[in-house]
Amino acid sequence: MTDGVEDGPRTRRMLWGLVEERTGPACWAVRTGRPVGEQALLDELGTAVDAVLRAPLDGRVLPAALAHAVDLARYWQEPDEIDHLLTRPAVRRVMAPLAARVAVSPPRWWSEPCEPAGQWLVDGDGDVAPEAAAGELDRWRRDTLDDEERAATRPSDVRAPFSGHWWSTPAPSTLPSTIRADPAGLSLVEDSPGRSTETCRPVSAQGRVLEITGAADWVDLVRAHPLEVTRSRRHDWWRATGVDGRWSIPDWAAVARDHDAVHLTVRGYLQAAGVALPVGDGTHTVLAGWDPDRTWWLTGRLRAAGEPQRWVRTGEVWARG
Repeated sequence: MTDGVEDGPRTRRMLWGLVEERTGPACWAVRTGRPVGEQALLDELGTAVDAVLRAPLDGRVLPAALAHAVDLARYWQEPDEIDHLLTRPAVRRVMAPLAARVAVSPPRWWSEPCEPAGQWLVDGDGDVAPEAAAGELDRWRRDTLDDEERAATRPSDVRAPFSGHWWSTPAPSTLPSTIRADPAGLSLVEDSPGRSTETCRPVSAQGRVLEITGAADWVDLVRAHPLEVTRSRRHDWWRATGVDGRWSIPDWAAVARDHDAVHLTVRGYLQAAGVALPVGDGTHTVLAGWDPDRTWWLTGRLRAAGEPQRWVRTGEVWARG
């Protein structure tokens, strides 16, 4: 995990999840609200981190911690007490050895590009004919601009209890998004509804896929195809990031002229998700509402590549059902 990946809020929460997975609820002083001094809290957390470092980091624990961190993503509200704790410099120093350990341990597929020949379309993740995709994106753009215009009447006080659209994905629900053909992706869902069964349709795809491998890639995309959404996103993203100012997201209708799909790697997600990223001239952007290792197909160029498969979750494990 290089280039600042460990600075992402979802990475910090994943590391916290590793400590909880190995030792039980980490840092009881935080969980119970028990008042303790700074050093006592750091000692308690340091002991828990040492316990994790002494144990093998097997192929189950790290994905489970990632899935938990993804599920806890909230872009419409303030970070919770654990999120705040994990930003403190002293706490980050205690967690640094664990971050270094994870940096050399993640599954290889966390950095791999989209494999168009091996994707799953999960029920509920959209299904639109290729010839209709352009119309869906044009409709998304009109709706986004209309929402931005309506938002002119919203309170100027960024602290006002107002919420609206908070995601930065190509939002039409009919546009398809896919995961790699692997049940690991079924657990990587932000604010998961907790479904215990899923139907996955194997598909193959054709087209130009843009890879988002980190924060710089996301910023470059927004700079190339900016769409300002300050009034409609300002209140939510200030609560989520603590940053107030102008906001932009990619103009997905314009992106579709250059790319047929956009894939977010797990490592790209860990670096960029939920971070107020500067794009210049006082404007920021947030990657929000995009599950790791998910590909959005802007042109809908997907073809069936097998029979639907039913998967059932027992605990944290998905199996064919």
